[in-house]
This record gives sequence, structure tokens and C-alpha cells, in this order.
Amino acid sequence: MLGPFVMRRRFPWNVAFFAALATLVLTLHASVAADLPAAFAATGDTNEVAKLIASGAQASDYAGASIAVSGDTAVLGAYRRDVGGNVDQGVAVVFVRNGTTWTEQTELTASDGAANHGFGFSLDISGDTVVVYGGGAIYVFVRTGTTWTQQQKLTAPIGSETSWGQSVAVDGDTVVVGGFGSAHVFVRTEGTWGAPQTLSATGGLSSDGFGHSVAVDGDTVIVSAPIAAWIDELDSASPGAAFVFVRGESSWSQQQKITASDGVEYDRFGSSVGVSGNTVVVGAEDSNPGGNLDQGSAYVYYRSGTAWSQQAKLTASDGVAGDLLGVSVAISGGTIVVGARWPTQGANDNQGSAYVYGRSGTAWTQDAELVGSDGAPGDQLGLSVSIDASTIVVGGHGFPGSLPGYVFALPGPLPIVFVPGIAGSVLVDRADASAERWFPLSISAMEDLDLFNPAGDDIVAPDVLRKASAGPVVLEIVYEGSVCFTWTDAMTSRSLSA
Repeated sequence: MLGPFVMRRRFPWNVAFFAALATLVLTLHASVAADLPAAFAATGDTNEVAKLIASGAQASDYAGASIAVSGDTAVLGAYRRDVGGNVDQGVAVVFVRNGTTWTEQTELTASDGAANHGFGFSLDISGDTVVVYGGGAIYVFVRTGTTWTQQQKLTAPIGSETSWGQSVAVDGDTVVVGGFGSAHVFVRTEGTWGAPQTLSATGGLSSDGFGHSVAVDGDTVIVSAPIAAWIDELDSASPGAAFVFVRGESSWSQQQKITASDGVEYDRFGSSVGVSGNTVVVGAEDSNPGGNLDQGSAYVYYRSGTAWSQQAKLTASDGVAGDLLGVSVAISGGTIVVGARWPTQGANDNQGSAYVYGRSGTAWTQDAELVGSDGAPGDQLGLSVSIDASTIVVGGHGFPGSLPGYVFALPGPLPIVFVPGIAGSVLVDRADASAERWFPLSISAMEDLDLFNPAGDDIVAPDVLRKASAGPVVLEIVYEGSVCFTWTDAMTSRSLSA
């Protein structure tokens, strides 16, 4: 995850000092300037930039049913791919980005893969670590340079084997695995994954689907219990719940049980979960907003101290009955992506889509609907979603079918570097934005953009770099709560007075 600041030295003077400076100079090279207006003018515009097409794709391998992204690496599951003579053994395909181009890096298979293992049904990635479900186990792969190797096979504790591994999440050295009625945490120490800790829900039932979806970020784990989300025969009338666990010095403990403020029976609240910092998103694919049966929705919760409260309910602006919005969710900082597997696009029934929401203060608004450029009936695009910073990947599959993963980009990123006599830099994303819409800004070479004081004084990271909400201003630099400088989309190289 991107943190709000890479460099955070405090400027010793107040804002009034800036007014005393004669000028500050923003120098933007023409090559960067050409891209700047489009990047920032596209408010809410999220564009498809690539398709992840696996080599050796088979017509019914269900590629795209699972997908994940971390930095410049994405992984796509094809859990019904035949491998050799093994029917439905499954594979996971790794793609890497170089500049703006995505290429396949490798194909991952289990060392002991066999027919009907469904390898790739669920998966996740964090940096150079990929975790993949297959044959009732979780396989961990690590990358050294450009080479991936299987590091370890994680197996279910005795008594937890039922559907174990149907949900999996990884963040750094922590893996969470969910199964019907169970969830376990594994921690890696010096390259070895230790024995799992079992997560037990207070206020849950053995038949409530606990473990259907899991998510982890740092010391926080979310486990859902959507009630009969896997086994229709249970036919439970409960709306569902999600459970938050936090890591202590040596163990995990439940922090809170989360439910929907307006939840009703059969909502399947907990169809999917995601967490980023102090924000959790929970999908409820069978909820009925506006009376539309199974239109679906997602709920956002924010943690203050140790208490979680509902912040928003997300619905699609064009949602209709049967869309199943909330079948998948993902979050990174102040951006949420929610998949809807059944929306009709034009004449294409059940083509599917995903919706992007951004936070401004405590309010969330829909920014975009993501639809594949070459979508077809039955694609179910949105069945799986993932986001890391400004990169979104969306997958689905046909009936039966094989679908590429679609890569979308949020507005930006904008290369920006502050130069206080020596090279200083700042990296900003939308995480923890309390009052403004933040866009991802990434480190680049110093020559891309220089901000300096001609007198040689240090100019360091301001408190906020933000996109203005309206008008010609596209960037504001804020220090100690006051706007010090503004930058319009017409600027390429000019001096600004404080």
C-alpha cells in the first residue's frame, strides 16, 4: 500500500514566510507537461489501459474468475485449465508492467498438482509473494528477480478442511485463509510459515458461512459470515455479518462484529470484504436497494480508535434488479472498487461491470463504471476485482469461458519531485483523506518537476497535495491548512508568487 508521505520533514516557518519569498519556480519539462492536463482534467475518468491475456488460454478454463494486483505485478487465476493430462488442475498466470506495457512473466502451478484441484480458484498478491488455492491447500510462491518458486504449501488444520482455502488474502508476511466455518492466520518468519492461529468469532454460528471472504491489511483482518453464501440448503434468513480481528503481541483477537444498519434477511452481507488502514468495505450482493431484488450494494465502515461505525452505503447509479453489486470488493486508500457480475451492457446480457467510488471527507461518491472494451454476453466482468494505488484490475468469466483481466487506471499518477537543494521527494495517495479528494502522485526523476527557492532555502513536503474540486486549478499545495500555491492545467513552466 502507498503511504501518505515518503519524506515528511516539517518546514520550520509558517505560511506567512512563503509570502515573503519573491517567487517560487515550477519547472515542468515539455514531455511531462503534455501528459499533465489529460491526467488531471479527467475528473472521475478511469480508463482501460490494458488486457491481461494468458498464453495457452483454453475455452473453458475460467480465466479471470480470480485476479489481484500489487504494484507492477498482477496475477490471474484460471482454475479449470487442463495441465498435461490433468483435467481442471488449474494455473495462475503472472503479468508484469514495464512502463505502460503489461506482459506475461510466468505461469504458476502446484508442485503436486492433480486433476480437479481447481488451482487458482482464489488467490492474492503482496509484493513478491503470491498465494494460490488448489486442491484444499494454499501454495505460497516468491519471486527473486524474475523467477518465481514455490516456497511452501499451507494445509488446513484437522477439522477445518471443508471448503478451506476458498478465500485467501496476503499482506507482507501474513496470510489469512477462509473456509466454510473457519479462518486461520499464518505468519512468515525468516522464509518459513509457522503454524496457523485459528480466528474464532464471538457472536457467530457454525453454519453462518464464517470465512467466506477474508482480507488483511497490516494488523487488521476481516472475515465475513454472509449466511448460506455457499450452501443454499441452509436457507438462512440472517442478513450476514463481518468480523474484525486485530493482532496483539502474540495473538489475534476480535475487535468488533460489523453489520449493516438496514440489513434484512437474505442480503448476504459479507459476500466480499476489503480493508485498507482504518476503512473496511463489505459487499452485500443480494441486498435490495430501492426495492430492486438482488441489485446489491456495499457498505463502508471507518475505525476511530478501536470502534467501527458505518460511514456509507454504496449503490450503482444505474443499478437494476439482479445486478449483484457487491459480489467482489477492493479498497486502496480512499478508493473502493465494487464488482457487479450481472449488469446488462447494451444488448449484452450479464456482461457485468465494476464501479469505482472515491471519498471526500466522510462522503463517498461514484466516480466511474468500468466496462470491458470488447465485452460480450455472459462475461460476468466484475466477478473479481483488485486495486493497488491507481491501478485497478477486473476479471470475470463466461458460461463456460475464458476472459482476460482488464486493467484500468485512475486519473494520474503525476510525477512530482521537490528539490530543497538536495533531492527530497514526497509520495501522496488518497489514504486517510479527511476533507479533500486525493489523487496518487508518484516519485519520478528530479528533472520532471522541480520546486525550489532561488535563495537556496529548504522547501520540504507540504501537508497536502490535492486536486482541486472545480475550475481551472488542477493542483493545490497546502501547508498547515492554508493554500500556498495553485497550479492550473495551462501551466507548463512559469513562476508563481506565494
